[in-house]
Amino acid sequence: MLQAAADTGRGKKQYKPVLKGDLALPGGPSWSALRRHIVAAGSQAGLPTLHSIILVEGDQDQRAVARAVNAPVYVCDGTRVLKPHVQPELAMLQQLGRPLVVLTDPDERGRELRLHLEAAMGPLLHAFVPEPDAAALVDGPVHGIGNRGIEHVVPIGVQQALQAARSSFPAERQVWSMERLQQLRLVNAFDGAEAVVQGPGGAADRRRQLCAQLGLGRCSGAQLLTALNRFFDEATVDAALAQLGTA
Repeated sequence: MLQAAADTGRGKKQYKPVLKGDLALPGGPSWSALRRHIVAAGSQAGLPTLHSIILVEGDQDQRAVARAVNAPVYVCDGTRVLKPHVQPELAMLQQLGRPLVVLTDPDERGRELRLHLEAAMGPLLHAFVPEPDAAALVDGPVHGIGNRGIEHVVPIGVQQALQAARSSFPAERQVWSMERLQQLRLVNAFDGAEAVVQGPGGAADRRRQLCAQLGLGRCSGAQLLTALNRFFDEATVDAALAQLGTA
């Protein structure tokens, strides 16, 4: 709710900050959309308390974060943040002066949302959950068993992901190349999203397994190349590759 002070005598009102937990948000109508999409940090005893603002896709994801840590959460509301009119809201989010950690579902849409937020806001912190850890184990009212999403991650999984959050790399980074991915048998020559590789252990299968370990969702060779250069250091990728084996 807006909290307006008395008229300043200059024809404008000054608005008092609106508190959401320990986060003070500017008052006034121009900040109203941002205020609606930020959920205050909880205060549950025994949970880690974070100064960062966690960016998630939906309300169910916010609840999963709240079960794991005491931290303010910005709810992107699905693809809403992709719309041009939300750009000023994202700029306001940056003006709050807190670290911003992106925690999206380990799927294609989650990966695309990360790249959009990077393009709109510049370098952010990114937390990833491996795909198997985000799988629903039982049928629910909205999603069936096997559905992948942050909402299904147990608290310790969310805590570990946030603890491991790291800043993105510049868009021009070229540590990973298509030739290197070919050497690692993650892509074939002229590989793409629809490439067919027969049998387990082929490039498409190895790439799928690596993307699942890294929490990226299904990637073409080019999409994997972009994601690795933007979000992952070599040690993290090497550790994930080691779990695939050499067969």
